[in-house]
Formats: sequence, C-alpha cells, structure tokens
Amino acid sequence: MIYRIAVLEASRIIALATNLGVLWSRIPTASPGPADGYLWHQATTPGIPAGGYYSIARGPVQRGQANSDRPLQSVIVSGLASGVKDFDPFTGPHGLFFGEWEDPQTLVLRPAAVFNQGADVSLIQAVFGLVPVASFDADRRRAYAVAAFDISAGDRLLGVLRSDDGGRNWNVLDSRIEDLKSRYTAPAVGQIPPGMVTSKSPM
Repeated sequence: MIYRIAVLEASRIIALATNLGVLWSRIPTASPGPADGYLWHQATTPGIPAGGYYSIARGPVQRGQANSDRPLQSVIVSGLASGVKDFDPFTGPHGLFFGEWEDPQTLVLRPAAVFNQGADVSLIQAVFGLVPVASFDADRRRAYAVAAFDISAGDRLLGVLRSDDGGRNWNVLDSRIEDLKSRYTAPAVGQIPPGMVTSKSPM
C-alpha cells in the first residue's frame, strides 16, 4: 500500500512511503519504452526494524555529491509502526527519520533526534504512529510533523514538532495531550462554519 508520494524535482526522483518501506525511482528523461521506465529501489535502513512508512516529504539538497549528474535531494520520513489496528510502539519503524544519499544509488534512512520542551517526551516518543510530515517550499530545511495518534484514544493530539535542519533534529512545540473532540463543536443545521466561503459569499 502506498501512503504518500514525494517528487524530488532537483534529483528527478519519485519517492514513496509504503507498507513495504521507502521506495524510489528516477524519472525517465524520455517516454519509457517496454523495457525502459520506472525502476524501483528500496531505501536501506541499517539498525531500523523492517516495516512500513506512513509519510514522506522533500528535504534539502545535499552538498558534496561529486558522483551524481544531478543534485541529490534528501527526504524526511515518518514510520508506520505496525499499523493503526495492531499498533505496537516496539515493533516496526516508529518515529521520525531522515534519508540521505550515500551515493546516487543508495538512499539510507536514519532515526532523527527528538527534543521536548515539556514533560511528555517519553510518551510522545513511545506512541509515534501515524505522523504526517511536510516541508517548506522556500526552505526544505524547515519541516513540521504532527503526532496525532494515541494507542488509548484515536482523537488525541500528542504534539506538533519542527525541524530546522532537514529532519535530523526535531523540537516539540506543543506536547499537551488534548481530546480533539472536546475542542470542536459541530455547527447547527443550516449554519455555515466560520471561515467557510459559499458560492454567494464575496471573495
């Protein structure tokens, strides 16, 4: 199953977060023929348990890659653990990872470091499951992640995290554990929720 896709424009590479791992392929420069097209490779994960990955985002361009004809762009990845129904924080890759190229044919994933400004770092690190990640277009070194999966309750916000170095290190900006349902009130029948623009509303 494919969960997320990232197009690394600088490298002309497509990278996928899947239940089988992180897969990548170079984008053919011409229309592929029967035997020439997208060739998929799997990222290597030394010291990381085998399993799937839930989210992937573009990272910054790496420096000092003399053996590549194109700039090599890193990736930022979050683990899937063993899935929502059978979530186990001690099996499968869980947490945040950064992926860099050892050479033009070898993408290597490594665990990121997570630093907390509150008192819930052990809880946040233990229950990382489905964590979406995204990076800024203007500066791929800046990325955000939201830990929004709790083994005990499916609607709890565990933390918002930010990285300023392409996913190597993360700081928890908000580690309050809150019930999302208690923060949201459904609008009454016929009432337009705040911020929603209808076809008759002025732009």
